[in-house]
Amino acid sequence: MPNTEAPKSITPQAPAAPQASMEAPLVTETAEMVEGKVSELTPQASTKASGKSAKDDKKQTQSKRDAKLTDRELLRARLLKNAPKMKVMRSEIQKELEKEKEQLEGDIEKFRKKKQYHLLSQAIMKLRIVARQIEDLARASVDQLKDLWLKVVHRFA
Repeated sequence: MPNTEAPKSITPQAPAAPQASMEAPLVTETAEMVEGKVSELTPQASTKASGKSAKDDKKQTQSKRDAKLTDRELLRARLLKNAPKMKVMRSEIQKELEKEKEQLEGDIEKFRKKKQYHLLSQAIMKLRIVARQIEDLARASVDQLKDLWLKVVHRFA
């Protein structure tokens, strides 16, 4: 006799989702640039690959930033220590500002002829700043003169 029962369908059962707190810890992924290619690593894998923890990397970055700051401060101190006399310093600043003023005046004429009004506006703005610096130079005290010398002659803002 033929089998009258309905065939039982075989359905694969989906595996139960793991509980986040018990079975599988949450994993965050990060991407790193390795030789021009993006490499996606988990934090554990990245620490294994580099041999350093994220805290060590932050400390190293902070120390590099501090080193740059101290280098900058040391450079400033060295420049001020070897600064020329006030008359020489004032003439160096005057020479740099006059050179920049002549350059800007030439640019203004060029932009006016070519009708590049946006660039003309920017050049006029810079010329006004230079004229203000020349005026400040005439009225500067010794400390202001040193700061202006560092800013104009050595481009040390």
